[in-house]
Amino acid sequence: MTSTDLRAKSIDLLRGCAILLMLLANLSPYFYLDSTPLFLRILYSMAAPIFVFLSGYSSFAFSSENNTRFPFAFWRLIFAAAFIDIFLWRILPFQNFDVLYVISFVILTLHHLKNKPAILLNLLFATLLFSWMAISTFVPYRFELQDLSLNHLFQVNFKETLQRFIRDGWFPILPWLLIGWSGAYFARYRLAERKEVKIAATVLFIAGLYYFQQNPVNAGRNGYLEIFYPLHLPFLCLSLGAIALLLWGTHCVQQFASSKNPICMLGRNSLFVYILHCGINAFLISNLNWAVSIGTHVLTYTLLLGVVLSLTYAKEHYVVNAKKLPKWLQLVSGM
Repeated sequence: MTSTDLRAKSIDLLRGCAILLMLLANLSPYFYLDSTPLFLRILYSMAAPIFVFLSGYSSFAFSSENNTRFPFAFWRLIFAAAFIDIFLWRILPFQNFDVLYVISFVILTLHHLKNKPAILLNLLFATLLFSWMAISTFVPYRFELQDLSLNHLFQVNFKETLQRFIRDGWFPILPWLLIGWSGAYFARYRLAERKEVKIAATVLFIAGLYYFQQNPVNAGRNGYLEIFYPLHLPFLCLSLGAIALLLWGTHCVQQFASSKNPICMLGRNSLFVYILHCGINAFLISNLNWAVSIGTHVLTYTLLLGVVLSLTYAKEHYVVNAKKLPKWLQLVSGM
């Protein structure tokens, strides 16, 4: 197995772990508990940074492959994001900016930057970092996020949309783009393999944990319990430290992980799984009238995971050649 194959398997493994966390975290609006422990909320909060980081990492780690796949990969994410908003959540697309939007923007920017001098990426990274700090200081964060239904098409306000895109949507471009570009740095310079990076990552992770242990965190946003609303510097340090350690860990265990491992399978089919779980949450779980408790949360998670694993297995083994499907179906289904 080549080094590229090993790196791909380690990414599938890490992305699959993020999916396990995502499935659990995205149930929280339906089983909201005020007493959710801090360590669980931190776990919930790791899924999105991992996805965004790996989108940047993959853009550089597999640059030759991504060059040929770029247009389709980018538009597939955009179409999938719009499909989820319109047909699953019944809201206007390009308004509140779910995670797929920021991932597509990471891919778009890095596609045009990967062959440019490293100093350009460094300058842009520093510019984004200082812009984020300035905007965080001077632009207020609107904590309550209102979804615009499809009936409100003519009530769209460009200024408010721009603020959601940059500052206070679900995943605003600042600072989430920084996390994606950090992944590009890790791939470009193989930082996960360096001893000094592991030490720095450990320090960042421990410092982030200490900060959140000593300081109050938000109560959640529209039922979601992630602690990155809004994303601030302590969480950026915590998440990047955790991801660097996890990336190193998956590099260590990848040789023992079979490609048939169900976690790797989820990682290979991450977009399909994301769309699938959104559909299940929108049409089934959101309509359940179960009592809110830890028990029902765990039971629902177990059933959801079983369904997702079964359908993903079926997709891999029985949809023999997804490329023969109509392009529109590939775009909106993650095939």
